[in-house]
Amino acid sequence: MVLEDGNGRVLLTQRAKGKHLGGFWEFPGGKIETGETPSAALARECQEELQYTPSSPQHILTIAHDYENISVQLWVFHERNLKAQITPAEQQPMQWVPIKKLTTMQLPAANAAIVHHLTKT
Repeated sequence: MVLEDGNGRVLLTQRAKGKHLGGFWEFPGGKIETGETPSAALARECQEELQYTPSSPQHILTIAHDYENISVQLWVFHERNLKAQITPAEQQPMQWVPIKKLTTMQLPAANAAIVHHLTKT
């Protein structure tokens, strides 16, 4: 999920060391479970990771990306919330990053289309 504040910044979380792409920064979210819709997965993952309930997320992209050993499909939602209350429920590092600086962050390759979408204007 691309969660944007009122200052042109988006929330990034850091992947745990030892996991695929450990140490990389990414947009919060996770896997869709069997029988779950992308919207339901978004709500669940935001609660699990951020203790946050999205109020008006908009689907902006669907991305398919193949890594060497894994293929992923990302359903990307965007929400602008000026007063989002976020708590790192999984104790992962987080930071609010200006959209203009996303191109300097170490993000997974699958996130390139998201960055392009956010920075094209």
